Amino acid sequence: MWTFTYRSARLLLIAALITSTVGCSDGADDAGPPSTGNIDFVSSELSQVSPDVAAASSAAAMINAAGADLYGQLRDRDGNLALSPYSIVVALAMARAGAEGPTGAEMDTIVHAAESIDLHRSLGSLDAVLSSREGSFPIPDGDPLEIQLRFANAVWPQRGFSFESDYLDLLASSYGAGVHAVDYAGDASSARETINQWVSDQTRDRIPEFLPEGVLDALTRLVLTNAVYLNAPWLHPFEQGGTTETDFTLLDGTSVRTPMMRLDADIGYASEDGWQAVRLPYIGGELAMIVAVSEPGTFETVDAALDAGWLAAIQDHLEMAPVRLRLPRWEFRSQLPLNDTLRDLGMSTAFSSDADFSRLSPEPLSITDVIHEAFIAVDEEGTEAAAATAVVIGESAAPGDVVELTVDRPFHFWIVDQPTGAVLFLGRVMKPEAA
Repeated sequence: MWTFTYRSARLLLIAALITSTVGCSDGADDAGPPSTGNIDFVSSELSQVSPDVAAASSAAAMINAAGADLYGQLRDRDGNLALSPYSIVVALAMARAGAEGPTGAEMDTIVHAAESIDLHRSLGSLDAVLSSREGSFPIPDGDPLEIQLRFANAVWPQRGFSFESDYLDLLASSYGAGVHAVDYAGDASSARETINQWVSDQTRDRIPEFLPEGVLDALTRLVLTNAVYLNAPWLHPFEQGGTTETDFTLLDGTSVRTPMMRLDADIGYASEDGWQAVRLPYIGGELAMIVAVSEPGTFETVDAALDAGWLAAIQDHLEMAPVRLRLPRWEFRSQLPLNDTLRDLGMSTAFSSDADFSRLSPEPLSITDVIHEAFIAVDEEGTEAAAATAVVIGESAAPGDVVELTVDRPFHFWIVDQPTGAVLFLGRVMKPEAA
């Protein structure tokens, strides 16, 4: 058992998932602690799991199924919606590693973990596989373009918090997480600043103030953080100077003027009764955004039917075709409290006094809040997106024909890793709001 000096009684788990358009500053700092604050550093000596494509694909299937469930619960919210199923599943899985009994079983249901699959090793493998997407890619008549994809995890306990050693070993081997002890009991404000600085550093200032004032206090026991940074320019950039103001028709029949980008390229295209879809690859060809637009008057029907199988069906139908695409620039943020959503999906014990996180610590713990925030921005050069998840735990057309597609009405989107199928982001655009 690992022990630090302590007096607190709340655990907070955070996961942040970031993507950034080309043109940002160079690669993220390493996962070590920032220089601010009084920090002790301890880590397990176990190394992180090696890439395993089969295990990574299993993790991707779990993430996609959980994302479909979450979207189904959140779809009745008004307006634009974005979330990162990857971020949410990783956050819950790190907490799940400390759970036992019905608490763990219900959390397995939420993340679609099967008995035959090692949840944590699979997620660790997916992390390792996705990390291999990073690289420099030559382009004709220009400087190489780079994809940066960085993952960082850290554990921030109150000094003296009693860990089960197997729990820390699992976080190290599957999530590469070291331990940085801080003093919530003596100065929760400084601890918050230290953790926020780490998150800001890892996400290139895309999430500069993740933990609001008042979230940490003298009763805080532990903060687990996960950050992912992706810099992904398009493989086929939209035409510079081709963006024009165009009407975008809302569900109520009214319209708004929005910047509409233009792309003429051979890309993946699918068309079935009621919808059309395109696949927009990022440089390197392994990561891509899929955009699906339904026929006028059918959006709500399609929206209600979205599940992991629906996305798989789109991907199965995509074929290369010359496409003349008109797509809005857009930028928006979703802030999503998930307590009721997770309870409705069957995860209730973890929020109650019956919660069992004994594999994490001998202290009595239960989840008090799960909060998610996601940001998405799409422009001519690439995609910028960010997501953060906090889990707070306290005590008790035919090829050859040019396809014309103008996305001038509400539509859905996914950002996926094509080899594994993992969905990093998903959402809908009801009203584009360009920066």
